Amino acid sequence: MSEANTIIVRAPTALRFKSRKTLERDVQVVTLVHGGGPVSSRKDHPQQPHRDIDQVTPLRGTAIRGQLRFWWRATHGCTSATLTEMRQREDDLWGTSGTYQDDMPVGPGKVTLSIDAHGVAKSSVDKKLFGDLAYGAFSTANLWHLTGSAKLVLELSPDVQSTQIAEVQDALDSWLLFGAIGGRTRRGFGAVHCARDLPPVEEFLRKFSCSNGLDGVPSLHGAQLLCARQSSPSARSAHEQALGAMKKFRQGSDYARNRGEPPKAGRSRWPEPDEIRRIARRNASQHRPEHPVHAFPRAAFGMPIVFHFKDQGEPKGEPKDHTLLPRDAERMASPLVLRPVFVGGAWKAGALRLTIPNLVLSKARLQGVSDTEVRVRLEHGEPASIHPLRDMGDLLDPIAAFMKFLSTRY
Repeated sequence: MSEANTIIVRAPTALRFKSRKTLERDVQVVTLVHGGGPVSSRKDHPQQPHRDIDQVTPLRGTAIRGQLRFWWRATHGCTSATLTEMRQREDDLWGTSGTYQDDMPVGPGKVTLSIDAHGVAKSSVDKKLFGDLAYGAFSTANLWHLTGSAKLVLELSPDVQSTQIAEVQDALDSWLLFGAIGGRTRRGFGAVHCARDLPPVEEFLRKFSCSNGLDGVPSLHGAQLLCARQSSPSARSAHEQALGAMKKFRQGSDYARNRGEPPKAGRSRWPEPDEIRRIARRNASQHRPEHPVHAFPRAAFGMPIVFHFKDQGEPKGEPKDHTLLPRDAERMASPLVLRPVFVGGAWKAGALRLTIPNLVLSKARLQGVSDTEVRVRLEHGEPASIHPLRDMGDLLDPIAAFMKFLSTRY
């Protein structure tokens, strides 16, 4: 596929430290952007959030700053002793508009971000050409091409410490290697890339070897990256391959579900639908619960997950569907980042698993006919009864099984 529609952010050719402590990067946006504007265009659906692209500034500095803060936490903030300490370090470096519990002063941080994007323009895309991209996007109305040029500059205040300069550089590099702009970033939309002077991805990951971190804070320390064996001709085709692998692993005909008769999909080979039928005590005559595993393993990929039954007699939720949620929250972001990765001089479909210390995912709650606590974690021997997992060894972790699937079959 052509990448004529990528944004090329033209800046000086290398990251460098000037007398004014200025960091500059060449940047590209190499996949379709999923929304990214600050205002919702309509009421959000849990799996189909609508965020139209910003009509004036499709590349917003506030959005990029938010991404850099996330990757700073993943590289350096997570090494703090407490969440309070991490927040203080983050706000000192990146700024804050809130107050601490002990009423500490607030104000701008030590990093000023500016974007020269006067030539950036947006255009919609042909909704018929998405292929596997539609699986990751959910709402294809949000997808956009961006064209034009821009320049990204980070200017650090004179009192910034040398360690903080290194932290900003790591946040910037990790965003350019693994991050994105807009929505659906963990599924590869709006992926960013630097054409020059980025460290090799394997070398960069080796920098982060902290054995522990803050509970619940996504971290690059100990993160695992696996890529497809075959190279792709472009970042966009690598992105489509990554999403295609996920689609096949979770919903693929004759792999994750039985072969159906279009337009109807075949019966799922994952255990969740049959377990919902058991809990609701309802099922179509041709869909009696038969799966031997009584669990919801796909919760590991993130929640909420919405289950929709179409046939007569099948369990109907309230008001319509059944929704799987974390036991004590409304959402759980996926620890898996799918995106094109530039490795060894070529684009490949990649999967990055972020580390989340002490994330214990054993139970979830199912909303539908009634709120029910359900099991998530698989037990030894159960993967052999789940078709997408049975050839991956006795891996109890569906994310580990998917990463093996991507790296061995693509």
